[in-house]
Amino acid sequence: MLSRSACAHSSAVVDQVVRELCRLVSGSGRFPVSAALIELQSSLEGCERRFSPIFVKGIGFLCRFAFRTDPSWGRHFDIVELHPFVKVDEQPLPFSSFSY
Repeated sequence: MLSRSACAHSSAVVDQVVRELCRLVSGSGRFPVSAALIELQSSLEGCERRFSPIFVKGIGFLCRFAFRTDPSWGRHFDIVELHPFVKVDEQPLPFSSFSY
C-alpha cells in the first residue's frame, strides 16, 4: 500500500499512509523498524519531489524511535548506512585544506 501512496496525487494521502506505518511500528510493534525503513526509503526514491519531506520525516521518526527503544540499534549498521542521503568519503580531507 505504501508504494501505491507514492503515486498518489494528494499529499494528505501520502502523509496519512506514512503516519499509519509509523503507528504500526511504534504502537503495536507488529511491523519491524527495519522493514518500515526499507519501505519508506524505496517510496522516497520513487516519489514525486513534493512528497519527499513526508517520507524524510517518517524516516527520521523511525530512526529516533529505534534508537530510543534500543540504544544498540545503530551498531547493527555501518556508519555510512545510517544516513541514506549523504555519501560519506572514507578518506576525509584534512582540516587545514578547508577554506572559509
